[in-house]
Amino acid sequence: MKRVIFSLIAAMLFAANVSAAVIITGTSFENEYPSGDGRYYHDVNDADHDMDNWAGVIVDSTQDSVDACDLGFDAYFYDVNDPAYIQTTAEYDYLGVTDYTPIYQESMADGNQAYQLQDADGKIQLTFDTVNVTGMDNVWVLLDLFVKATSWETAGEGTGFDAIDIKLQTDAGNVQIVDPNVDPDFSGLEGKWTTLTGVVPAGATQAALVASLTCNAASEAIWIDHVRFIVGATDGPNESTSWEDFILTTDLRGILDEYPTQGIDQSISNSEANTGSKSLKVGHEDVSGTPQAYLAWINDLQIGDVVTARFYAKNGVTDGNNIRIWGHWTDNNDMENYEGSAGGNAKYSGNDWTELIHSWTVTDANATGLAVEARVYLDNGDFGYVDDLTVWAPAHANITLPEASGYYCETRPEYDFNKDCKTDLTDFAMFALDWMSCTRYPSTECEE
Repeated sequence: MKRVIFSLIAAMLFAANVSAAVIITGTSFENEYPSGDGRYYHDVNDADHDMDNWAGVIVDSTQDSVDACDLGFDAYFYDVNDPAYIQTTAEYDYLGVTDYTPIYQESMADGNQAYQLQDADGKIQLTFDTVNVTGMDNVWVLLDLFVKATSWETAGEGTGFDAIDIKLQTDAGNVQIVDPNVDPDFSGLEGKWTTLTGVVPAGATQAALVASLTCNAASEAIWIDHVRFIVGATDGPNESTSWEDFILTTDLRGILDEYPTQGIDQSISNSEANTGSKSLKVGHEDVSGTPQAYLAWINDLQIGDVVTARFYAKNGVTDGNNIRIWGHWTDNNDMENYEGSAGGNAKYSGNDWTELIHSWTVTDANATGLAVEARVYLDNGDFGYVDDLTVWAPAHANITLPEASGYYCETRPEYDFNKDCKTDLTDFAMFALDWMSCTRYPSTECEE
């Protein structure tokens, strides 16, 4: 099955020459419905061949087009001519669309299903539909990958070698996303969901995501989820911070705000960093619920806009899940306004620095602001680290990030309306703007 996807949204963008960031196509495998055993695949053909759905197991997409943004996929088996691969092809192995989550994971990266490749006994290649990107600038592909932690063989052909190979194939050249020659044992990818990105070369008119697994053991498996093509993701502001400009470790402006009040114990770390020499340290204060550190606020958004944010996080304690990327909607004028949860990525930080990335699409004209959060899933007193925050948004949007102040605020004065840790004429002017405001009902009670 080979199809060329040119979504309705993409067609409108092309026709109107609009460069606002949107997700033009993608899949999280939610519109496929395995039946019966649903994930246990059987195929005894050792020759190169196109793989077919079998006994309720879905290895090829069954939907011609669920909607304008549906991205199909097709599986193919290759004989690698390696004597170590002595078993028959995918003989009763876990393969295809599944709701069987990776080991030690509570959820998929997005939704309830993903695509699993396991014990290929050769090479199984998953090719997604070709996407028409004619006339589009700044096209990205993003996907989430989970690699099972196991003993991967890397000695080369003749020894049962293993390989994960993920690339973008385009008519303007290929882009390697996971290169088995660079990371042969996948040590940076094991045991966690990792968001991977690739940029379609300028001038390309067609692009297809291709992922393959070469292996020969039941313990060797990967999961793929949340595949999406985004156009114009870097077209507008590209703002970032690594907290390198913060002088004082006790500076309270490492975050924009928090919820609940005094829920986040924050400081600037000089001992932990993903890059540079500093990072943001966030701890769980003695409050109930899940504290949230507001890291960025994006406003002046419009319906259909896509905002993408990424930061790296690391556990400060080794047990459990520590930090996630999340967000909530606001109105256009106030970051502390709440117009509902915007959701986020299912991945958590790990014991090593972990990339956390998510994209949000504006759908409500009353919620044209977005606060990007680091949610802290810890016990009281525990902590973690955040570094290298980057936000991409359309050109008309405004991005606010934490800024170094050169001082810290021990406690905020009661009437510090602009939150600069000082009560002055600016605060008085803000007070005066609201002078004689009245919200009594009935309104006649305001006439006294």
